[in-house]
Amino acid sequence: MDATAAGRSRTQNHGNVEDVVQLDIRQLHRLNVLRPQQLGSVSIPCRNQRPVNVTICGDPSGQAIWVRDPRIGSSAHIRLTIEWRPCRFGGRRPLFRCPACDRPTLGLFRSFYKWWCRRCAHLSYESQNQGELDRAVARVNALRWELDPADPGFDVNMSAFRDSDRIPKRPKGMRLETYQRILEWIREGEQEARVLLFKKLRLLPIHEPKGTRTRQRNRSRR
Repeated sequence: MDATAAGRSRTQNHGNVEDVVQLDIRQLHRLNVLRPQQLGSVSIPCRNQRPVNVTICGDPSGQAIWVRDPRIGSSAHIRLTIEWRPCRFGGRRPLFRCPACDRPTLGLFRSFYKWWCRRCAHLSYESQNQGELDRAVARVNALRWELDPADPGFDVNMSAFRDSDRIPKRPKGMRLETYQRILEWIREGEQEARVLLFKKLRLLPIHEPKGTRTRQRNRSRR
């Protein structure tokens, strides 16, 4: 295989992470289904389809789990190796070993009837395939859903010529200072998305809103 072909195979994309079934070992550890001979079932949400129920049984050695094939009518079980690593302040945490490359990973993804790490499955995150405007809208919606999971979300096309959309109410138990900070991020993000839309429609000169990069850096530090 020449270098050009090898480069194409490494960047080949077989879909998005959000569209496939994922086993998160942190979730399994919280549910106590990694213990030896422990039998349990996990409901895994998957976009564009119903949640998938996966039956898991701990291996007697404690170094693996047996996962039943989630296909309807299938009784096959697959052994997935687990590596336990010591934590800095005591205890230990589990990691999967990818069946294909043997790399440690927190999650395995089901693609083409097998379990892989994200790299071996050639999966990308949805944000990697989005433009600048779509990513800005996604950031705003993530903040809105943090306040209210039932919020309909921010539609930049419908809100382009309005000052603001409906503001989610403060969740019970959230500090007022935290709520006000998130509201500030939402307003800044909505304004940024509107500016990007106007640029796309060529209604504004193409330049970055003043202070946008500074706000994003400060937000990431918090």
